[in-house]
Amino acid sequence: MNHLRRPGTAPRHRLLPAAGALLVLPLLALTASAVPPDFPNARTPAAMPVDGTPTSQATTRQTPAVPASTTVARAAATPTITPAAATPPASKGAAPQAGTAIPGSYIVTVKAKEAARIRSDARDLAADYSGKLGNVWTTALHGFSARMSAADAERLARDTRVASVRPDLVVTAAGTQTDPSWSLDRVDQTGRTPSGTYDYDNDGSGAHIYVFDTGVRATHSEFAGRIGDSTPGTDHNDCGGHGTAVASAAAGTVYGVAKKATVHPVRVLGCDGAGAAADALTAIDWVTSTAPRPAVVNMSWSTGPQDALDNAIRASTASGVTYVIAAGNSNNGACATSPQRVSEAIVVGATDDRDRRAGFSNYGSCVDIFAPGTDIKTGAWTADDATVTSGGTSLSAPIVAGAAAVYLATHPSATSAQVRDALVGCATTGLISDPGVGSPDRLLNTRCGSGPAVTNPGAQYTAVGQVVTLRKITAPTAVRFAATGLPAGLSINATTGVISGTGTTGGSSIAQVTATDAAGASTTTSFRWNVILGRGAFGGPGSLCVDNNSSNTTDGNPLQLFPCMTNNGAQLFTAHADGRFEVQGKCMTAGSQVVLRTCDGSSAQVWTARSNGEVVNPATGQCLTAASTNWSARLSLATCAAGTLQTFKAPSGLGQDVISVENPGFQGMVKGTVVRKAVFASNLDTTQRLTWSATNLPAGLSINASTGMISGTATTRTTSAVTLTVANEAGQTGTASFTWQVGDGRILGINGYCADSANASSQNGNPIQLHPCNGAAAQMWTVRSDGRLEVFAKCITVADDGVSVVLSDCGTAAAQVWAVSGSTLRHTATGKCLTAPTGDTYAKLTIATCATRAGQAWNLPTAPVTLDAVTKQQWTTTTAPTLTIAAQSAKTISQYAATGLPSGVTLNASTGALSGTPTAIGSGEAIVTVTDSAGGIGATSFQWTVFHGQIRHASGWCLDNSRGRTEDGNPILVWGCSDSGTQQWIVRTDGALEVQGGCMVAATLVTWGSCDGAANKVWQATENGELRNPASGKCLTAPSLNYDVQFTLANCAATELQMWALPTAPRIITPVPQQSVTGTAVSLVLGVTYNGGPTPTVTATGLPAGLTVSGTTIAGTPTTTGRYQVSVRVQSTSGVTTASFVWLVIAPGAAGLIIHPAGNCVDRGGPNSSLWLFGCNYTGAQMFTIRTDGRIEGQNRCMMPLGGGTASGTQVGSGPCSTTDATQVWTVEAGNALRNTASGLCLTAPSPNGLSGLYLGSCSGSTWALPVRA
Repeated sequence: MNHLRRPGTAPRHRLLPAAGALLVLPLLALTASAVPPDFPNARTPAAMPVDGTPTSQATTRQTPAVPASTTVARAAATPTITPAAATPPASKGAAPQAGTAIPGSYIVTVKAKEAARIRSDARDLAADYSGKLGNVWTTALHGFSARMSAADAERLARDTRVASVRPDLVVTAAGTQTDPSWSLDRVDQTGRTPSGTYDYDNDGSGAHIYVFDTGVRATHSEFAGRIGDSTPGTDHNDCGGHGTAVASAAAGTVYGVAKKATVHPVRVLGCDGAGAAADALTAIDWVTSTAPRPAVVNMSWSTGPQDALDNAIRASTASGVTYVIAAGNSNNGACATSPQRVSEAIVVGATDDRDRRAGFSNYGSCVDIFAPGTDIKTGAWTADDATVTSGGTSLSAPIVAGAAAVYLATHPSATSAQVRDALVGCATTGLISDPGVGSPDRLLNTRCGSGPAVTNPGAQYTAVGQVVTLRKITAPTAVRFAATGLPAGLSINATTGVISGTGTTGGSSIAQVTATDAAGASTTTSFRWNVILGRGAFGGPGSLCVDNNSSNTTDGNPLQLFPCMTNNGAQLFTAHADGRFEVQGKCMTAGSQVVLRTCDGSSAQVWTARSNGEVVNPATGQCLTAASTNWSARLSLATCAAGTLQTFKAPSGLGQDVISVENPGFQGMVKGTVVRKAVFASNLDTTQRLTWSATNLPAGLSINASTGMISGTATTRTTSAVTLTVANEAGQTGTASFTWQVGDGRILGINGYCADSANASSQNGNPIQLHPCNGAAAQMWTVRSDGRLEVFAKCITVADDGVSVVLSDCGTAAAQVWAVSGSTLRHTATGKCLTAPTGDTYAKLTIATCATRAGQAWNLPTAPVTLDAVTKQQWTTTTAPTLTIAAQSAKTISQYAATGLPSGVTLNASTGALSGTPTAIGSGEAIVTVTDSAGGIGATSFQWTVFHGQIRHASGWCLDNSRGRTEDGNPILVWGCSDSGTQQWIVRTDGALEVQGGCMVAATLVTWGSCDGAANKVWQATENGELRNPASGKCLTAPSLNYDVQFTLANCAATELQMWALPTAPRIITPVPQQSVTGTAVSLVLGVTYNGGPTPTVTATGLPAGLTVSGTTIAGTPTTTGRYQVSVRVQSTSGVTTASFVWLVIAPGAAGLIIHPAGNCVDRGGPNSSLWLFGCNYTGAQMFTIRTDGRIEGQNRCMMPLGGGTASGTQVGSGPCSTTDATQVWTVEAGNALRNTASGLCLTAPSPNGLSGLYLGSCSGSTWALPVRA
């Protein structure tokens, strides 16, 4: 949800749902990254303000260089040593921690490559630096171990033969979690196939994770005994839910990556998901100054560009704190927001369980790495053992934060940059589909220790009696393999890692394979191995198959008989050795009806298949029975009778349909698109490696034979019939065929909407509609040379009714041919034009008589001039549009033209920018046509509406028509001001207040209703600033200034909660100080404006004698000198406005002010005798006399260019008056410019602000209010 900051208070932070937690900092609205679906406060405001656009410098960052090695321990470019003292020793009596340096023991790598030279260098180096030589490694590692003092190790590191010297570290037993969440299962391996385990090299002990969020439920079982301190004076218990889920993903005992890291809850977001910006900055400052290292901070929220926040994080990072930040959930570039644009932080995008970038995840060059972010199971804040499943980059970030803590547990002195480089360097590549423009193809991999990298084969399913040959376990260097936990009958080859044999006994076990290199370093990877009785179709009576009805995996879904189908997951059963039959993750469960339920090991889920075809449930002694041999017949239990309806064939072995290829369906894109599309297949025999191939891929695309990733750039427009083939090692194959269309692009219509095949359907007769442009295949059109418009390999045509436009098979019929005529698409068979009858989304397209109308203006992707989308515009009569029409052409754009714009608004023919202010309330349609230098034309169209504007409170709250509903009784609410149509009001001449076609109704609870002139819909602004309903005599009242509060009526009392200003309230531009001479007539037109509504009344008090006000003009002949304080009051039924100013009346020839048009006065107080502008204060330093000789005198000094200069830019000051100094002579020109006769230049003020100096310059536009010449 996109929450707004609370107006009138300190800016606040807030949470995001599948766009979840957010922070709002000064002047900016913040968005966060993932609130689980069941979290409260999920109301979405009508719109979210954008308060700033980052510069290109601020919104791009370099992706960190990826180290050449994929292990986190890398040789530095310059030989380095990390002293053993960098890691504190374990306390006395305690077992040494993993990663603790062993005093006096070092690992040395050398530059030599040949084995003999390595051995020679090892002997010599150990002797040269008083060391005791240990092991020498010449294959997997080039180097040796040695014992020596720290000082000798430092000297050794500087030897030119040495690549690096590192302290030897304590190695402790790693951990394996069985049956982990899918996200943990994914990040500990490089392969796509889940292993059913989570292996970790250490548990993060000693690292600290600071969760900047809504707090954490400290008593939850996920964190028992591992909650650290928090910022003082704040309650850090979770009262919103987001923080507990985030902390659990980072460091939960069950669901977290760093299972023993200390969790520090730091609440910067409140229960409602909002928090003061000062809290976030205070938390950063506190962590920087007090946090024990190593420390990781997780931030699962974002804001607009905010330098203060960014700089605070940079400073904290420099102090040794690592920051991990969620990329955000708006499917946009992450560089546009803070703190995501901080290059020193680790920014995380989200992937799903297919390694695809999650559709909500932000992307771009500011993203460093991706991690799982959909359907993430974590601890929940509601109880100490509660769990919740949610998604968003808010969950991806803490997964990486946990990985950072695990790394820091064994590299406690690593900088944030080193942590980032380690995680990025270890990440899995080549598997992320559609990472987004500029994003790295890097998926978190937590297994990058010092041992050899070992490929995890994923969970295995083999059948009893099956001959097994598993070749999927590999290592990049020479290692020796060993294994434990293999099923009976299987063994591993110590040299090749191949597991072979014949499984003799059914069951499930955790297999662990350990690879040890020549240096003695080892890595263990684990995976679940299920030896099953069979996997495949479950045959039933009547040659039908047992089927999961509608593939519904909800507990209680019934099983049925259905025709047997290949590659159908609803019929793919696994017969487990313990008697369970599993399909689509659920188990067949006995009862009055046989249904699917979560597998729980209960007796109702245990079955025995008999040789006579019966399948009995031993707990009841009854048999599986079909109701009939018809399709959709349900299954139940009945007394075993070996009848036809009880004859089944349970799956055994691995069935026949071994390879299932998942058809990706129609693919549509624009030529030039960069493609990363993964296609998937499954093999019942999981031990078999798969090989991918494809025929007839579009030009520029290819498929990776090992992973099934289709990648490249689609270079040529085509419609291709692609066939995928997947083969296993046994020679079995599976295929899938689909259409791949590389088209020209979108067809842009009114209001920035695109022509779209409704519901993304390719069926004949499917309607074509307007839809928000989204780049989907349903909007990827090919403009064929024969005049046809193709999408989904179908063409649009006029339906049989002669009006509707639909899809049909492309052919030769004239009804499918369209001709481009200017900006219209003319149907050649009828002569009518393609038309959007309304400008609304989902409007179905038709043909209609061709006319100059917005709904018939289309911008084809092949047009010589293409334009960016322009959405429906909403303007007020007080605000100038900021819209610029963007157009592209291979030629030079020569002209922009528009029809149908509102009065007062014009289009710049050269730039395409709109300017001016709408002068009248109303709505309409505009067509913009752009022409290039070759005469090529492109067009776009949009609808516009002009309103009066918002009804506002001084603190920034507005009246809002709740959720935009236009039905009688819909509440009128307090809401944060936005540009939403729910807040754009029209003040009608009958006193009604209109929004979205209805009027505000005065009642106990204020609502929306039809505009009918009734007395309960009339409102007037009082002198006090209230909105009063004359019929009731009561005033509009907000019970409180908070979101979602419905307005009421209450007695008028001029309280703060009743102060609501109409957009038509009159306004007055405060006049600058005025100066007049007695006996000389004057006329001053006041700058009074009113935005519709009744004509205001203007009154004035304090006027000089002889002056009066009429309408908006003060006029007359002043008769008495003096300084007068004038007050002007402008009043109408829409409101009251006041202004005050000073009016100085002087006698003829008397000293007076020289006033700049902006209101400041010439003053002699400038440095070094210079003159400057200063606020008018009527002191002697501002009183001047214009003498008859042309000199301007004040306090016996005359105005003159300093230094006698006559050049433009010479500063003007004052000096002793001299009748012989020609530079002191000035003439008053037309328009009251002051020209210096010696230079011919005029008195100018480059800046109208106070303390600005005065200079000689151009006379153009240089005018002053002057006293009359003496």
